[in-house]
Parts: sequence; structure tokens; C-alpha cells
Amino acid sequence: MWWHLHIDGGIDNMDKFEKAAPAAISALVKMKDLYNNGMNLLLTRYATYYAAKLGATLDGNNPNNCWGQSEESGEIVGGAWNFFIQGHESHALYQNLAMNNGETNKVYTFDTGYRTTNSTAQWHIGSDWGGYATNEVWRTNHGGVDLGYGGDGAIVAWEYLSEGFRGSIVCIGSGCYDWYAYGIDASADKYHGNVAKLTKNAIDYLTGK
Repeated sequence: MWWHLHIDGGIDNMDKFEKAAPAAISALVKMKDLYNNGMNLLLTRYATYYAAKLGATLDGNNPNNCWGQSEESGEIVGGAWNFFIQGHESHALYQNLAMNNGETNKVYTFDTGYRTTNSTAQWHIGSDWGGYATNEVWRTNHGGVDLGYGGDGAIVAWEYLSEGFRGSIVCIGSGCYDWYAYGIDASADKYHGNVAKLTKNAIDYLTGK
């Protein structure tokens, strides 16, 4: 199952998530049953909060660094946006994307002139705040596997591996993962097709294709 959740203005705590997605909360008992019996999920943007609700995490936490703008007033970017995938270039999520020569560790998703809400649900990593001093601490305490990073080292793409009968979950919370540019024709954007390709790759990965 794929769930993408956009909320204008962003979601930055679990209370806001629960209020924004009452149907998902109401379905939680059934969804937990499906997940615990092998259903795989792709959760994107603020839907990444649902992993904690499903019991996929060890510490029960949701992404700790979240924000977002509104579609009609989103920013017009002055250059191409990307996130980093160093160490994970061979992961199924990142195959057959439009890449720049010599930049195999960067995934670009839109170019100059695109309007983005920069809606983000990521994990701040560092000893200053957030509870996860290093990626290893996050992996050990939270239970996820990091797959992609922001320019400041935040974890912006990650997964929860299947264990026992439980399914797998892939999460993409990067502000670069943006489907819709209000008032902008993005049909000629050489990078924007990567958003759809990332999504297809994730679904194929989760369904064993």
C-alpha cells in the first residue's frame, strides 16, 4: 500500500497528524493486523508518521524535524534540488533515475523555476537536539535503516525491514519529494520524472518485482 499525505502548512507533531488523518487512525487496528501479517507499505511525506502508529519503530517516535509551506504560496526555487544517497547507490530505490554525470550520490527531483512547498518529515541527527547523536544511535534506538540524506546530514529516506511475519515499510520524507508545482508547467523539467520513478522503484521493491 502507498500513502502520500500532504497538508498545507505542514505537520510537526503526532497530535497534528492524528487530527489531519482521522480515517487512518480509525483504521489502525485493521492496518496493524495487515502489517503484522506481511503487508508492505510505502509512506511518503507526512504519512511517514504512520510507521510509529503501526508499531514499526523501536522507540515509538515520529520524524523529529518537520515543516511545510502551502501549495499556492510555495517558493520558486533558484536552482535544482537534490538529496544524497551515498552508501546506498545500489539500493533498488535509486535505480534508473536521471542522474548528472559524476554525481552518482545525488538524486535531483526538480529544477530551477519549480514551485515547491518543501514539505519535509525528516530525522535531525546530531548531539545538539532531537535525541539521536549519530546515524548509528538512530538505527539502534529507532530501528530504521537510513537510505537518503539532506545536505545537513538529516535522514530523509529510510526503511523498516521485515521481521518475522511483519511487512516492510519504505519512507520518503524529503522536501525534494514533491509532486505538484502550483501554477507551474513542470513538463519540461528534466529531473521531475525522478519523483515518479522513485515511487515506482519503491513499489516494485516492496512487491518483489
